[in-house]
Amino acid sequence: MKWAVFSKGDLERLFNQSKPILLYRRIRILEEAGILTRFSRGFYITPDFNKEVLCGRMNPNSYISLGTILAKELMIGSIPTTTVYAVKTGRNREYKGTDLTLVYVGISEKLFFGYKVENGLRFATAEKALLDTLFFINADIYFPLTFMKI
Repeated sequence: MKWAVFSKGDLERLFNQSKPILLYRRIRILEEAGILTRFSRGFYITPDFNKEVLCGRMNPNSYISLGTILAKELMIGSIPTTTVYAVKTGRNREYKGTDLTLVYVGISEKLFFGYKVENGLRFATAEKALLDTLFFINADIYFPLTFMKI
């Protein structure tokens, strides 16, 4: 399964296992075999997982934005390979795995717009990613982006 990201509920249904102790035994066997890795509480990934899919699965009410989209659209030179930035309503949240960090920054509902849906995932448009970045820089939330002074 390419780019596989599984929630605990996905694995319960996949293995038809509702008893937690038996489910965790099965998960442990897969972890020991190197087939699954626990990323965060309730989420497991395969070795060839897609970090954007993981970001979308962990918080479906978010859209990928900021430096992740700016790099993808070639608006900045540095590509964040170990961090995915996303915007959601509510409080900021960060999840750290061994090789990846997911950063969700909170925004008000009236500013939650400007994204498109591709393959079930929400991605900010290039313009919205720039607006989000400027908004959060103005709000003194730090992002490791370098801007040239003109």
